[in-house]
This record gives sequence, structure tokens and C-alpha cells, in this order.
Amino acid sequence: MSVLVACEGCQRHVRSSERACPFCGVSRARARLATTSRAARVAFALASVATLSACYGGPPPRPADGPEPPAPKPASSELDAGSTKPPSP
Repeated sequence: MSVLVACEGCQRHVRSSERACPFCGVSRARARLATTSRAARVAFALASVATLSACYGGPPPRPADGPEPPAPKPASSELDAGSTKPPSP
């Protein structure tokens, strides 16, 4: 009993002992070297996307222009009404 494999050219079943597909004539050895499986292509694409997104996730943050603005002073309503002591800076 011979083992059947799918032809890379026409996807029909061919004996594994055949050197070329009897239906389309594609050489089994050449077709096997020239193509990769769909799972291998998907895995390569996913690995490429993951690598590129990790390396080029976005632009670096921009430095602030000039010095930082001073902190806002508390409004008079925030001061304790019963205190006569001025607020500390």
C-alpha cells in the first residue's frame, strides 16, 4: 500500500513515490522547497507584527518646552477662617 500526499500544484492526491504529479506535472521536490505551509506563514507574520509593535510602539514623549509653571496658590476660601496665621509657602 502506498502513501498518498497532496500535490502542491493542484492539491490532488499523488503517491509519495512519484517524482512529479501525474495530473499537473509539478515536481514534488521542487514544489516542496518553493512553498511553505500556511501555518508557517501565519506564525512568521504574527512574530513580525509583535516584534515591530514592541520596537516601534510609538514616538518617545516630547520634553516640556521651558520651565514648569509655578504651582497655584490656594484661594482665600481654602484658608481656615478662624486662623490668623498666614499660610505657609
